Amino acid sequence: MTINVNDSMLLQISGSQTDLLGSQTITGKQSNHGDFRLPACLSHLNDTPLYMAVAYWGLLKGRGFTKREISQVFRVTERRATDVMNYIYNERRDVIACEKVFFREKQGSRRLMLIVTAVVEPMPQKGQAPVTKTVKSTRSRTSLQANHMRTWFLQRACGPFIS
Repeated sequence: MTINVNDSMLLQISGSQTDLLGSQTITGKQSNHGDFRLPACLSHLNDTPLYMAVAYWGLLKGRGFTKREISQVFRVTERRATDVMNYIYNERRDVIACEKVFFREKQGSRRLMLIVTAVVEPMPQKGQAPVTKTVKSTRSRTSLQANHMRTWFLQRACGPFIS
């Protein structure tokens, strides 16, 4: 399932502080993952990683976002917001289609803006078992070949060398 920007325009989303009124706190899965606030517009994503929540939020906004906006809406540090933006753009391009745009502020400094255009994979629902495919291992094939070579080597005649 692919969600495009045009589909997300049908949803009523605001990027203002009113999103924080019904927000909930999500705790990190690992000890090095901190807590973050999930905006009310994403309340249906109960147990989602921060990068996916940011991607869905950016898609629903329908425009680009900066680290400062992520920091305010999700109540994380700007450093963590930058890390999430980099992770989305550099590591999760298989799941999240996005563009990186640099713009200049009034002071002349360059700022990074990320524009999410599609989220390719839907979030797995709780209670669903992941679908696994059975694939014949290449290890079994190589071990078969290795056994064949080992047998051949041990069975060959060892005698005087031919010069």
